[in-house]
Amino acid sequence: MNYLFGLFVIFLLVTPIITLNNPTFIISIVKGFMFGGLYNKDYFEDENLSVYTVQFCFVFITITMVWEKTHE
Repeated sequence: MNYLFGLFVIFLLVTPIITLNNPTFIISIVKGFMFGGLYNKDYFEDENLSVYTVQFCFVFITITMVWEKTHE
């Protein structure tokens, strides 16, 4: 239970920072029981583009935030 509470606190602290990057929010339902967090960064050299993904799973709800940054 402490892990789930800690994950929720991290979610509350990180979400305002991520919203500065104008992300796309995706909220979906999980057909099972799951909790955890995910961070991923994909870099595409040919387009000089990075795609970031942050995902939080709280029991039956998954909240995903995706945004892109271009490098010059």
